Order: sequence, then C-alpha cells, then structure tokens
Amino acid sequence: MSFFQQYKTYIYIGIVILFHLVGSIGLAIPDTKSYFLSLSPYNLLLSFIIVIVSSQVKSLRFYVFILFVFLTGYFVEWIGVHTHYLFGNYKYGSNLGFKILDIPLIIGVNWVVLILVSHSISLKIVKHNIFTPIIASLLMVGLDFLIEPVAIKSDYWSWENNQIPLYNYVCWFLISFLIHIFYQKNKLTEQNSVYNCLYIVLVVFFTLQLIQS
Repeated sequence: MSFFQQYKTYIYIGIVILFHLVGSIGLAIPDTKSYFLSLSPYNLLLSFIIVIVSSQVKSLRFYVFILFVFLTGYFVEWIGVHTHYLFGNYKYGSNLGFKILDIPLIIGVNWVVLILVSHSISLKIVKHNIFTPIIASLLMVGLDFLIEPVAIKSDYWSWENNQIPLYNYVCWFLISFLIHIFYQKNKLTEQNSVYNCLYIVLVVFFTLQLIQS
C-alpha cells in the first residue's frame, strides 16, 4: 500500500483545515480581505473535490446523485431569486463567481457539499434511519444560520431590506429534508471522517467570520 493510500484520509483532512485556516487569516487582514473574498468560489470548489475523491461509495448512482443535487440546488436558487417563491426576496452578489441567469454555478456545488457533510454528521449523532434526514436537515439550517450574516457582508448575496426571513430557513429545511430522504432511500449515505471534519471546519470558519464582522 502506498503512503498516500495509507494516509489519504489524514491528507484530505489536512488540506481542508489548511485552506480554511489560510482563508480565515486572509479575511482577517483588511488589506487582503477583498482578494480572499474573490477566492471564495475556488475554496468551495476545492471542498467539493475533496468530498468527491474521499467518498467511499464511488458508484455510477453516487455520481448521478451528485449531479441531481447540483441541478436541484441551482434550480431552487433560480426559483428563489427570480420568483421569491422559495427562500424570500434575495439576489446574488459578485463574490461567488461566474453566474448563469443571475445564479452562481458554484451554488449548486455548495448544495452538494452541505448535503453530504451534514448527512455524515447526522449518521454519527443518531443511529435510527427515521431521524437521520431530520437531524441532517437541522444541521444544514444551523450552518446556514451562521453563513447568512457573513454572506451579506461578504457580497455573496443580499436580502431585501437586509432582513433574513424565517421563511428562508423553513425552505432550507424542507428542501434539504427531501434530498436527504432521497439520498438515504438510494443507499448512498456514508459516515465519512473527511465529511465530518469539513462540517466542523465550516462551523468554526463561519463562526470566526461572524465574530470578526
């Protein structure tokens, strides 16, 4: 067994921690903050790549599911921005990169990452399948609760009158709940140490950003 194969889990975890640590430092320095904010899509893309390569499933159904979540995430955000029927009245800023129809492509990637890592954490918290999608969805809402104030100040997205509606969190819960059930029903779920670490790192990262803002 090669060195990488033997220690790949630790390598992936190390990369996740290192990149978010560097990002936290860069965002804490006024002279470099705007530059590091512009790198946000690449940090998300890196997290996505780490999540995919560290998966223990690696089947065609898994990759189809990833595509499904990406497209679903993009589509519900399109509905939210253009009709306000989901989430509320909001629009995307300039720091999440390239957009199609006013929606950053990276937002679909974000949905994939959050679904996988929150489900993995939920599998560690509860053992009964009935409760897993509920806990996973609550974990996603909890993370979104941390992200929202940071996102507004970071020009990721903005809300009408700078008010984050309760309806946003309701939609987050319901949509993620349906995806988590689908994920579970297709027997693709996994309790993954890299996923768990990434969720914890995201909580710490956005908590620090919230304190600094």
